[in-house]
Amino acid sequence: MLTTLTKTVAPDPYQGMVPQEKTFKKIFTTAAYLGEKHIPAFYKLQQKVWDALPDHEKHFLKLRSRGDLKTHLEARMPIIGLKDKGGALIAQALISYPSYAEAVRNLEGYPIKKDSIATTAIVQSLAVDPARTGFKLGQMVLELAKDVARMTGHSQIFAKVADDNMASRESFRKCGFNAAATGLDPKLGYAVTYWKHSLNQGCSAASPGVAL
Repeated sequence: MLTTLTKTVAPDPYQGMVPQEKTFKKIFTTAAYLGEKHIPAFYKLQQKVWDALPDHEKHFLKLRSRGDLKTHLEARMPIIGLKDKGGALIAQALISYPSYAEAVRNLEGYPIKKDSIATTAIVQSLAVDPARTGFKLGQMVLELAKDVARMTGHSQIFAKVADDNMASRESFRKCGFNAAATGLDPKLGYAVTYWKHSLNQGCSAASPGVAL
């Protein structure tokens, strides 16, 4: 499943390894991680998801600026996504490493112990094309996130989900995440749950979440 690169750039959270692209069903393939050239496509899909959310659900997705995405990549943290067979991006997420605190946003409230910061990964800004629901794309993105986190030496992965985002809550629950803590979003004040998954666990079928 993995292929070794002959040249790496330090610090290298991929440890010189990247997943190969692979086919899921017939409608889309995975893009192991996205680069700077994919920022416009990420931004476009993010906006599509945001526009489709009703006003009372806009907090399900924190919008990322192009600058945020560039900073994320420059810190060597992965941006992952799924493409359809025509090459269009249809699902995406950021994988953040809290050990790179200077380059990670919105980490307030995560129940991460100091001695496990270096082995923790976080899924953020998970979004699925609202025109492609029903194909479990949310689960596929989470599986890809787990692969990347394991590959880079992380032993646990977290996500923050709004309590009223029932689709995402169910997706994370079915994919082996457990509620680790509850709280309020530090900026907007809505109720959230912090979901945790130990990377030595398996994952069962999940319904696709729209956004995180």
